[in-house]
Amino acid sequence: MAVLSRSPLESLPRPTLVPLLRLLDWVGIVEHSVGSEPDPTSGHCTDDAGRALGMAALLHDDIAAEVIAECCLAQLRDSIVAPGQFCLRLDENGIPTNHAPSDDATARALWGLSLAATRALSTDINDAAMDLLEQFDTFTSPYPRAAAHAVLAATTLLEQDRSSDVGAQLLFRNMAAVPRRNPERTWVWPEARLGYSNALIPESLLAAGELLGDDRLLRDGLDLLTWLVEYERTDEGHFSFTPAGGRGPGGRPGFDQQPIEAWSTADACLRAHALTGDPFWSDSVVMAAHWFAGRNDVGLEMWDHRTGCAYDGLRSDGVNPNQGAESALALIGTLRDHHLITTTTENWEFP
Repeated sequence: MAVLSRSPLESLPRPTLVPLLRLLDWVGIVEHSVGSEPDPTSGHCTDDAGRALGMAALLHDDIAAEVIAECCLAQLRDSIVAPGQFCLRLDENGIPTNHAPSDDATARALWGLSLAATRALSTDINDAAMDLLEQFDTFTSPYPRAAAHAVLAATTLLEQDRSSDVGAQLLFRNMAAVPRRNPERTWVWPEARLGYSNALIPESLLAAGELLGDDRLLRDGLDLLTWLVEYERTDEGHFSFTPAGGRGPGGRPGFDQQPIEAWSTADACLRAHALTGDPFWSDSVVMAAHWFAGRNDVGLEMWDHRTGCAYDGLRSDGVNPNQGAESALALIGTLRDHHLITTTTENWEFP
């Protein structure tokens, strides 16, 4: 294993949406880049628009928030191909491609819309986001991560308004598809293999448990997240995230590790810290952020200081130099979590 150089805290930038501006065009947010150059021919994915909209809502004071929110809302409106159905992607001309719709993409869009409907953006954006959400109140998915994102959207809406029919419907229709811990002591994770955005699953359990006052959900979420963090943390004190191909028992490190794992881990640990105040969780948020700063299996920084965007993957021989929208959003989201956990007082509430 590589000997890591300890990157100083100053090597982590403050969270800002400004790097996303270079990924916007008249259709929406460009999905992929070749190196640092956005590639409009790759299309404009619904889930990127949803997540960028959500980050604009969370960082609503950022200079770029309103522009990004308006652009991504327009893309999502253009991506509706039937009542309650998004296409997966718009091409470079703003036309839906022939890719099959994706539950994951739809649920990520619902997460972003729920934040845009409830956070301190303009009233026009709040109203437009809610109008779109109301078309998806019957969304349900059997897939754990899509269901988990729908649950997070539901809890966001219900925390704002306990009478939200859209929130209640999304929670009712998706909660059962979020798996709980495996009773087998040898492999606690509720799937045969870890997949992508793994910490999303325990985070949704924590969000639902807090909203419903359900101690069993909270316990299951904390137990599952504890196991995941400890499984992916090395003895050297950095995260070795599950690679793109997944991971079963054993087999660490693995590559290609992707920024979305750092983001989902930081989000979940931030929520766990808000619920418990346990420094284990704040330390884990910091550790996830410093994965980008070089505290990883290769010892390389995972972001481009010139563009402010993240690289698409950590490989055994270096980094994948492409800088797609998901990676940029993952860096911004993780930096936001890091900023919150390192600059706020003990008595803070989950934002």
